[in-house]
Amino acid sequence: MRPIILLVVFLSASSSAKVLSQQDSLILIDNLVIYYDSDQYELSSTHDSLLMSFFEYQNTSELEFYIDSYTDSDGNNDYNINLSDRRKNAIVSWLKDHQIDDSRIRRKGHGEQFALSKEESTKIQDRRSEIKVFQRTPFKLFQGTIGTDDPETVTGLEINVFDSGIRRTITIDSGARFSVAVPLKREVELIFEAKNHFPEVRTLRLSARAKVDDVKVPMVDMKEGNKVALHVQFVGDKSIVLDRFKSSLTTLASALRKSDEICIELAGHIHQPGAVIDDPNIRSYGLSIARSIEIHNYLVDEGIDADRLLARGYSNRFMINPNPSNEAGASANRRVEAIVMSCDSTRLISNDDVENLESYKLVITNQIVR
Repeated sequence: MRPIILLVVFLSASSSAKVLSQQDSLILIDNLVIYYDSDQYELSSTHDSLLMSFFEYQNTSELEFYIDSYTDSDGNNDYNINLSDRRKNAIVSWLKDHQIDDSRIRRKGHGEQFALSKEESTKIQDRRSEIKVFQRTPFKLFQGTIGTDDPETVTGLEINVFDSGIRRTITIDSGARFSVAVPLKREVELIFEAKNHFPEVRTLRLSARAKVDDVKVPMVDMKEGNKVALHVQFVGDKSIVLDRFKSSLTTLASALRKSDEICIELAGHIHQPGAVIDDPNIRSYGLSIARSIEIHNYLVDEGIDADRLLARGYSNRFMINPNPSNEAGASANRRVEAIVMSCDSTRLISNDDVENLESYKLVITNQIVR
């Protein structure tokens, strides 16, 4: 499946989001665009091959289909409306010929209404039909408010929803209240982002009975001295970021690009109960440095100026849980924190360094996991 980034929710105009806390949504799971030569509407053998390939691995009995057809701006409006209808109807006929019931097909011919190009070489972009494939999925509305010391400071709020490899973005125009449609019974990650605030990550697996209609999501202002533990985990005893946590780092980079006056220290910590390790030459101390450098380099690769970042390692000096009773407590010790500091400091203070940095990326079996 190709990754698509749209969720369509059908709610009646008279019903409030508060009442319809559980509903069915149509999630866009795939789409295909077919292009035509000028004045053409019949499907060619090439179009037929594209359609066959597109539907080859889809269980079409469980899906719904939207057909939108368009034309370029050549010719008069009535002609173009008729031409786009013919393009639409040719695809509808193809779907019916391949056992897709008419009740699950919605269609629209737009004529030249959305034509964008006046150049002959690019008018083909307007001569097209779009086939969108939706799957009906039960969801709950995850809704509430952003919690900060000053709610008025929350501007430019966006919520990125990561669901089975698909990302969709919800933009909140004003205020700190949000509402997100979250599919039930599967893991979904929400990343809240606002200007001059650290991103906040929530990982959800909602049941139909989940109480999520008045959730408070705290977001930390990027004021000097404030800090957050980044939503990131590593391969055991290594500085390798696990793939599923890279999206939150990308979002942190996005937040830093929007707040370009903010500078941060990246403080690496490890889990190792017992005496404090003060020698940077000891591997476990070096691990805390290597992990902070890894995050530093990731953000630089995402376009953040290195002068705004400082990588430091703190070994096991500041464990949150010195004697954890479970893995969750130990995991909280294995962290990289982002701490807002003056940009003069990030420019003038050198990053911590460690010998054989690449050794922290070499995967060896039978390692101690810290």
